[in-house]
Amino acid sequence: MVLLGVTSALGASSLFNLGIGVQALDAREAPRDETLRLSLIRRLIRKPRWMIGLVIGGLGFPLEVIAFATAPFVVVMPLLATGLLLLLAFGVRMLGERVTRADVAGVVAMIAGIGLVAWGAPAHAEAQRGSARVVLVVGLVGAASLIPFVLRSRRGEPAMAVIIGSALGFGTSSIAIKLLSDGVNKGHYVVAVIWLAVVVAASGAAILSEMSALQLRPATVVVPISFAVQTFVPIVLAPLFLKEHWSGVDAVGGPLLGGLALIGFASITIARRPAVGRLFAGVSAAAPARPSRAAAEGEPVPRLRPSRRIAVAPAYNEEATVAVVLDQLYDLVDELVVVDDGSTDDTRRIIEGWLPGHDHARMLKFDSNQGMSAAYYLAFTDLRERMAAGEIHPDDLVYTIDADGQHELSVLAELEEIACAERLDALLVRRDLSSYPLFKRFGNRTMSAWASLWAGARLRDVESGYRIFRAGALVDALRYYKGYKYSETVEVAVVLCRLGYRVRNDVLVPVPVFRSRTSMLDALIDLAVIPLAAFRVAVRRPRGRRLERPTEAVPVQIP
Repeated sequence: MVLLGVTSALGASSLFNLGIGVQALDAREAPRDETLRLSLIRRLIRKPRWMIGLVIGGLGFPLEVIAFATAPFVVVMPLLATGLLLLLAFGVRMLGERVTRADVAGVVAMIAGIGLVAWGAPAHAEAQRGSARVVLVVGLVGAASLIPFVLRSRRGEPAMAVIIGSALGFGTSSIAIKLLSDGVNKGHYVVAVIWLAVVVAASGAAILSEMSALQLRPATVVVPISFAVQTFVPIVLAPLFLKEHWSGVDAVGGPLLGGLALIGFASITIARRPAVGRLFAGVSAAAPARPSRAAAEGEPVPRLRPSRRIAVAPAYNEEATVAVVLDQLYDLVDELVVVDDGSTDDTRRIIEGWLPGHDHARMLKFDSNQGMSAAYYLAFTDLRERMAAGEIHPDDLVYTIDADGQHELSVLAELEEIACAERLDALLVRRDLSSYPLFKRFGNRTMSAWASLWAGARLRDVESGYRIFRAGALVDALRYYKGYKYSETVEVAVVLCRLGYRVRNDVLVPVPVFRSRTSMLDALIDLAVIPLAAFRVAVRRPRGRRLERPTEAVPVQIP
């Protein structure tokens, strides 16, 4: 029976993905002013191609019911993402793109994950945790999926909220289909009809949101986020409304969990591929990026011309390295701000002894340890106040340097040249982690891939603390994040990308020494705050707000 459920889930996923892919071709062509309106659906149902896509997706519905009736919920949900393999194949075939190592890795991981899930999924018996709890879970997820419609009436249609809303709508539909299949199995047909109505309502709202999301953002942004949310949010919520009774779980738990992890990795990898995103977008061939107006007219792109370079160096129990780092850094910048984060060793005494004779350096401090994010926030809010007073120009550069000696300062001038020549709002250095332990490298890649999904841009080392910011962009980003423990680095990267600033994270720099204080708990916190940062931008950003773009810097007298 479990094998039947796995096979049905694979078939349903293929049909769902193929159907949405066909529908997206017409959704991209619909007028923008119909976003999140029923008029969008009325327009689309008159399109034969869109209706064909709807029928194809509808054929997956009975297969999904069978899958939930014969296999565990947490097994079926990730298998519903495997249809991405079909989209990848079509995308490569139709767009003539080269198959990359990432494509191969995603396909291999997906196939291996399916095999492990099929092998490890045990015979099971499921029970619901009470009608009140089931209704509460479905109601909350369903209500959350409608948030974009509420926001639209108040402040327009924030794209990230629309994407997440559509994904939560499909997640609600999947949960309801599971409950519908349970009702049919037990002969509770009235209950099954009620859940069928929920499926229809949730799917209708989700389709409208997804078609609207494809109008607001490129499919390369919509597809990865949507698949991640609609696949794994129901899995996380499953213990709240289901009780799983698995026989033989000790024997098969390893393969099952391994298969789920591989399918999750493969889903993220494949969903981010250009062949998949551009297929959803309805692009028929690879098109070069549109040049800027200045470049198209042959005009030189003006450089960023900062009048001041300010370095921020947080320090916590760095008595062995802090003086050396400050000595090297002081001559490379116009101003140095060091933040003692409540050190319990001699770090503060060393800084206080170093400051005399260094007129362009000063110390901010906490009496007790608050965490790296709080140290940066203290320094950045101080810069914000000074910029509001006219002391700092928005095009001035802000460097962040760790006081532990792990950042290679000999390349700082080269990094500044890149930031100025390309008029970047943020240059997040990509560290060469080849000397790091394997588990650290794997964790960094996983975190960066997760952040890339929510940022809508490729981030290769989102945890790097070696960065150059344009002051105006950094101060603007402070509206949307504060950070907790070590999360500042990942949050500011996602926020800046979501706001549309120019961000690079691919300049590779060696790491002189290996230093790491983060724990597994810190990693879990970072994973959790990344989507929250993206959501805050979607909800809080005022409609029509313009970015703090670079200007020609006005010289500021350095005291």
